[in-house]
Amino acid sequence: MNSTRLALALGEVAMNPTGYRDDFYDWLLANGHIYLAFEREADQIRARGRLHYSHRTIWEYLRHETALREIDGEFKMNDNFTKYVALLYTRMHPEAGQFFSFRSVSVGDMARAA
Repeated sequence: MNSTRLALALGEVAMNPTGYRDDFYDWLLANGHIYLAFEREADQIRARGRLHYSHRTIWEYLRHETALREIDGEFKMNDNFTKYVALLYTRMHPEAGQFFSFRSVSVGDMARAA
């Protein structure tokens, strides 16, 4: 089941790359277990009746759990991919509707941040 879910997720990113970072497919290929854990946690929260939730809360929970379990100490869950994992979840689960909300970044905002 997990390999099927991951294959579907990889296919989604490959076929519909709009909105993802250019390196997201490669990250997902190497870290599919993180996406699957994120999906599992989001499914559990939705099953409890929540209509909206923070993708960052799920990410931070998984970051903590990963830090406790992984022995090699390599940090794989930086903030660079949080939004894209949540976006993939919403594309893989259209029935979730607006479960996660996303900030839009304008060109003006990017210029001010530079």
